Amino acid sequence: MKIVWDLDGVLRDLNGHLMHLYGGEYPTKWDFTYNGKSIYECIDENLDILHQAPPTAYFNVMKQHFRIPEIWTSQKEHWRDNTLRWLGKHIGELFEVRFLDCGEKEARLRKLGDTVLIEDSPNFKSYENILLIDRPYNQEVKGAIRIFGTKHLNNMVEVTLGL
Repeated sequence: MKIVWDLDGVLRDLNGHLMHLYGGEYPTKWDFTYNGKSIYECIDENLDILHQAPPTAYFNVMKQHFRIPEIWTSQKEHWRDNTLRWLGKHIGELFEVRFLDCGEKEARLRKLGDTVLIEDSPNFKSYENILLIDRPYNQEVKGAIRIFGTKHLNNMVEVTLGL
């Protein structure tokens, strides 16, 4: 089996960085606001957020097991340069990135068949071949294999890779 990674909420901590910048609590729903603005509006007003946000704790699990990770991320066109800058800063030059929305990720998973996506989004129709990073905003998702911390993710990665 092959493993691919979502970026925001899995490897890059945009929510934590926004909380640091604007205050507030960690979001409990997918569509949330900081100071009355959506996460998208906050980022559009300050694109530096995209390269300044820190890695999540899960990032280290990815780095431990993958010399050249493949990342599937949904990004607005005008966010992509700063996202690539973040990836270069934290991963280096060796990575593969695909800019895919939720539907495109699902279609690609079905087409490939032998791939597992590490993801945090609550917006998939099916969670087959997805390991869901447990977050307050995805508690409504039923039937997903949830990841409850870095040790759990490390174990699941090793099992999936047959290590």
